[in-house]
Amino acid sequence: MTDNQKKLSRREMSRTEGVRAEGDTIRDRTQNSSADLAVGTPPVCGEPGYHRFHGEETKPVPEASLRANQSRCETARDLAPDADRLTEPVCAHRETDAAAVPSLRPVVSAPGGKAGRLQDPRVGDRNAGTHVLPPVLTTPASSAESSDGSAGGRSSRSSPRPVTPATWRRGADVESGLMKEEPPGDSGEQADKAWLLDIQRKLYMWSRDHPGEAWQDMWGWLTSPPNLRVAWRRVASNRGARSAGVDKVTVKRIEERIGVERFLGDLGERLQSGQYLPSPVRRVMIPKRGKPGQFRPLGVPTVEDRVVQAAVLQLLEPIFEAEFYPVSYGFRPKRSVRDAVEHLRLAIKPPKERNQPRRLSPAYQWVIEGDIKACFDNIDHHQVMTRLRRRVGDLKVTRLVLAFLKAGVLAEEEFLRSDAGTPQGGILSPLLANVVLSAIEARYERYIAPGRTRDGQAYARPGDQVRKFRHRERKAGRPVFLPVRYADDFVVLVAGSKQQAREEKEALAAYLGAELKLTLSAEKTHVTALTEGFDFLGHRIRLRWDDRWGYWPRVEIPKKKVRDLCHRIKQLTNRGHTCRSFQAVIDGLNPVLRGWGNFYRHCYYAKNVFTRVDHYVWDRLRRWLRKKYPKTPRLAVRRRYWRRIGERPRFRWVDVRPVAILADIPVGRYNLLDREYPDYAQKTWESPVHNERCTPGSGAGDGETTAGNRSTGASSPRSLAQRGKGKPRVTR
Repeated sequence: MTDNQKKLSRREMSRTEGVRAEGDTIRDRTQNSSADLAVGTPPVCGEPGYHRFHGEETKPVPEASLRANQSRCETARDLAPDADRLTEPVCAHRETDAAAVPSLRPVVSAPGGKAGRLQDPRVGDRNAGTHVLPPVLTTPASSAESSDGSAGGRSSRSSPRPVTPATWRRGADVESGLMKEEPPGDSGEQADKAWLLDIQRKLYMWSRDHPGEAWQDMWGWLTSPPNLRVAWRRVASNRGARSAGVDKVTVKRIEERIGVERFLGDLGERLQSGQYLPSPVRRVMIPKRGKPGQFRPLGVPTVEDRVVQAAVLQLLEPIFEAEFYPVSYGFRPKRSVRDAVEHLRLAIKPPKERNQPRRLSPAYQWVIEGDIKACFDNIDHHQVMTRLRRRVGDLKVTRLVLAFLKAGVLAEEEFLRSDAGTPQGGILSPLLANVVLSAIEARYERYIAPGRTRDGQAYARPGDQVRKFRHRERKAGRPVFLPVRYADDFVVLVAGSKQQAREEKEALAAYLGAELKLTLSAEKTHVTALTEGFDFLGHRIRLRWDDRWGYWPRVEIPKKKVRDLCHRIKQLTNRGHTCRSFQAVIDGLNPVLRGWGNFYRHCYYAKNVFTRVDHYVWDRLRRWLRKKYPKTPRLAVRRRYWRRIGERPRFRWVDVRPVAILADIPVGRYNLLDREYPDYAQKTWESPVHNERCTPGSGAGDGETTAGNRSTGASSPRSLAQRGKGKPRVTR
């Protein structure tokens, strides 16, 4: 013990709470006070009175330890003035650098008279501020009271132990001491999406309520930072982010070298000042799947152009989505190939007649398979801009879209001017193509879109009006047409004779040539009977006769697609892949099998086709193992790779991970009623399933027939309520 400790009694040790100066002894707070206000601060670890103050028995401190810790206590005391100390003790036992420890770092005082606080060693950088008490200012009288030993240097309203939260004194600044909750990391992204969704809803609702008007002011929204940030995230999350345009700049290079904020800031400034100019697209020839020797041109824009196109698309899409027809499915949000195929299946399904157990009268008998020759390369720019200006009146936006169309193509170091067409690969190209090709549905508008009453009001059930019109046309002996389009692939169902279908085919070709300057391919455009079937979007659709229930629509897997899959499996398991491991071969097969199976799992007899493909995969892997291990006994190879997984009774090829089994994929009929809608669109109560399947009749209105006219394809109705009573049928 030092001399100072020997001279002080236990009671005096509890009274003294001073600040040790360099080379000086402990001084009493009541003595040599240069200010009128003093701070009651408890002794730190290693000073006299520490153990008594915290309710522990006083233990002698070795002199060597006290001398070693004396300098550290002085350093901690000197970092903050007397009025800025905490009521928590500062531990100074560990030999660490004061600048490296958070509790010993000097804190800069905040403006407004608030002094900086010294952090407790138990309080880290993360929870700093949650356990810190404000400085307690005492008057000379109160300091005299503390010298009696009753208060022990602590506030009367503070907690008795330093490990428990203290009670704030009245008038203290509580908010400055509490740790403010940090916003989540994705709050900015969510705010940008919410802002864009609000704008898209406004545009969608306005476009739906004002079909013949054009939106005038849109440039401010297009160049706003939230719109550009959402567009950037869309481009950066796409698989094409790894591809570069003519400037050889990728998304990764922008993130690592330029910086996203700087890139978007410069882009927004150039858009607002009118200095932005689109760059030519880089042409890449990609092979066509299933057509050896044939290639498709793909245009790759620069990352900068992709961000601007995405920003334009986010504002134009809600405007045109409100006026697109429900029979269009290609490159539209929340629409897929399954929706278009199921729409066709329900449209050709004959309705059930009264007093007739079988379905004898199909609603449509013929189909026109349409194919446009080089559609994306031959779209007329004048038609695109004419249809765009009908709905968008902002000149800056329309000029920007025209600049993208006229940007040109860079192919093999040669610049080509683009006088027609939209480059495949651009983000904005599918929407512009849909805007132009919607003229096909406009030709058959009276068969697919509801009209208006004599007062100009909309019908309460628009689908009823459309079905009644079709019914009247069939009764009058006139043909009825129903188009279904997916991008540039479309079919037109015809209710009438074959001659009427051929005449409509010629009229449609003349209409596309005069209106859109597009040409129908004579070799690929056919008129086919539905009983023979036709291929659409990789599916085989036909009407099949069954003695039990008459005509029934079928969506089947084409045999050509099965042969193509088997050929691809054979290529992945041929002799040239024996240098790879068995698991590498399995990993190459699994994505192909799962993707193909999920695409065709809603077809008729899909389970039987999947089983045959599984047998073929088993045989190909068995042959591959024999080629890889020619000298190994077959039984040894089989024991190694042909085994069970867990408690399942089925054997399968396994190395580290098993091969995918197509027969395990659940199959069933696709429900078109469960189709989702974009977030900005209002879900309509009129279902395309109800519109196509329910032909008026059977007491739906006065004067309607109950029996179908088989010569024109008229049929009796099936109400939505009756359809909902039956259980969904699962394909075999």
